Amino acid sequence: MKPAIAVSLALLAGCAALQPSQTAEEFRRAASAALLPRSGVIEVDRPLHDVAAAFAKKAPECLDGTVTATTKTITNYQEIIRTYVATYKPTVVVAPERVELHVQWHTKGEIHVSPVPDGGAYRLVVDAYPVAGSRSWLQWFDVTAGQDFLLDAIKGWATGQNMQCPDFANNW
Repeated sequence: MKPAIAVSLALLAGCAALQPSQTAEEFRRAASAALLPRSGVIEVDRPLHDVAAAFAKKAPECLDGTVTATTKTITNYQEIIRTYVATYKPTVVVAPERVELHVQWHTKGEIHVSPVPDGGAYRLVVDAYPVAGSRSWLQWFDVTAGQDFLLDAIKGWATGQNMQCPDFANNW
């Protein structure tokens, strides 16, 4: 096989492996199987129905909409100003055994090699499960490295200690 063909096939295989998750379950599996897994767990001192109510109230209020941010980069040769417009879409799924919060997003002008699910690519999935003693267990799957301002807000909602919306303006 010629080297150019081998490289092309390797690149195509890599693109196929990087296609966006089409469901929350696919996203969970992909985040868990990542080289640096982007998931975690905490236990909160609130019953599942309180966590569900907080997600149902705060997700549409805080995460359903469009955010615009402008960045400025200065190099030796020029100043580059870019404006990004991202649309977020939350979905809350309530069942007796768990509550799910899915956050999807789409940035205006993005070009995707493979299909993206309706609502945009998955950005964050948080699952809450009941635990004995009126407590809940949260497990999340994220695409960001390090601390995530969206996840911090959602943890605040789950614990009931901070019901503020995430600060999109300072965390692009």
